[in-house]
Order: sequence, then structure tokens, then C-alpha cells
Amino acid sequence: MLELVSTNDLADELLDRFDHAFFYGIKARPTDDAPSLKITCFRRKGDIFMCQGALVRVMRLLQDAYDEAEEEISADDL
Repeated sequence: MLELVSTNDLADELLDRFDHAFFYGIKARPTDDAPSLKITCFRRKGDIFMCQGALVRVMRLLQDAYDEAEEEISADDL
């Protein structure tokens, strides 16, 4: 069902549910001329400082997930 909704309409609907929120998405669109081409979408609603605080929290959650997935190697593997 969500495929039928445009990205802008979906972002608007999600942002309308919160007082302070942000949305950021990335689509990889490599071409022969630009193999690293990426398209980004950014939307924000509410107080910029509240959004910055939420972003710092998201960064921390992602760092924690990365740290949990990281495996230590022994000196023999170097």
C-alpha cells in the first residue's frame, strides 16, 4: 500500500504525527558517468534544537549497534 504514496506525501504524513521530527533518506543511483551518485531527501519539522538533540540520540544508537556488531581480531590476524 505504501508504494502508492509519493515520498513527499509519506514524509508529510510522518512529520504531521510529531511536534519535532526529521526525515533523511538516501538512494544510490550510480551511472556509468557518476558511479557514486546519490540522491538525498531531507525534511524537518519543529524546533531545530529538538531535532538536533534527536539526531545526536540517533547517532548514539547507530554507534551502539555498530559497536555490538564489531568483532575484535587477535594480534595473530594482523
